[in-house]
Amino acid sequence: MRDICTNKLRWYVPRKRFVWLLSSALWLEACETNIQDHEPERSVAFGASASLGPQVGQDNGVLMRLRHEAGMVPQLTTVEHTFQIVNSFGSDLRIDDVRKSCTCTNVSILDDVVPPEGEAAVQVELATNNQYGTTGAIVWLDVTIGDGKKGEIALELSCDIHAPVEYYPAKIDFGQVASGERPKRSLYIWDTNGEMFKVLNVEAESPFWTFRIDDTSPTSGNRRGMRGWDITIEFANDPPVGDLNDVLIVSTTSLERPTLRIPMSGRVVGPIYAQPASVFWPHRGQQEAKKVTVTLRRRGDGSVDARSVSTDAQWLSARLRLPEQDKSDEGIVAFVDVRVKSRDSLTRGYHAGRVVIHTNSSDNPEMNIPVRLFSP
Repeated sequence: MRDICTNKLRWYVPRKRFVWLLSSALWLEACETNIQDHEPERSVAFGASASLGPQVGQDNGVLMRLRHEAGMVPQLTTVEHTFQIVNSFGSDLRIDDVRKSCTCTNVSILDDVVPPEGEAAVQVELATNNQYGTTGAIVWLDVTIGDGKKGEIALELSCDIHAPVEYYPAKIDFGQVASGERPKRSLYIWDTNGEMFKVLNVEAESPFWTFRIDDTSPTSGNRRGMRGWDITIEFANDPPVGDLNDVLIVSTTSLERPTLRIPMSGRVVGPIYAQPASVFWPHRGQQEAKKVTVTLRRRGDGSVDARSVSTDAQWLSARLRLPEQDKSDEGIVAFVDVRVKSRDSLTRGYHAGRVVIHTNSSDNPEMNIPVRLFSP
């Protein structure tokens, strides 16, 4: 492969088939090289606009990449940029599909068919939200040229997000937490201008957390040498089993950003778990009942028993079986045999039900096992 670069522009020798350069290993670099005596090749262009057209003697697919750097922007703003695509191909260029690397991006296209020598204006909006530092998104346009030649155009929009008061991490994720455990996470808050401020209060929308605030300014022996605050968040008050989503609200003396709202999440799992966690019967062309055995296992050393099972669908049945005595030391609590009674009364399509396992655990009195079935 031979390349020639001029001001954020790299040229690549194309293959006979379309070349799709989506790997981050092929990110293009900026350089300056004389392009005299250069044999015709396909181009990949950076910038606010570029033309898309054939090279002499070439009849291959086209790949074009446009990049715009918006510079420094504040948090909680939307960065907008309009990319201009010039069609120099000699045939109509049709935009067939739009794909995005991030849900924080919106794309607007006025005309999805661009005539020869015409221009397509593609507006890309990037929401900065609560992020900070360098961030960006990519929009891919799948295009068809003329009588069926395929190609792809990549539009990259990036920026550096600045906030007077910043924090890390942007989201506090506890991951999976066993019922009864009390894990901790830390949040660091600082002023990018080195100004001193105070954290007045920390709270959450639900009561399942405790907080500790520590001053980390240089005078307090902070090894980072920055003025800031460390906030320790810990599980408390036995949150219920299941997904836990909350918002951490931090009140400060900063005039520009007196309140921070930071998302928190975690998943509390009970003292027992099921293998498999769900059951699905696909269509196999058979009408007789099928059985799937779900194994209930104990998490940790606690003493938890399964008392009974029930279902919420008439076509579904479940039976609880206790393990053999010599198997009890493997952490097995019980087995649940799940069956389909009959598919005859079911309409064609997918049907959903649940097997409910009742236990003697106050933290996890019920376990739900989703069941799906396809009826021909």
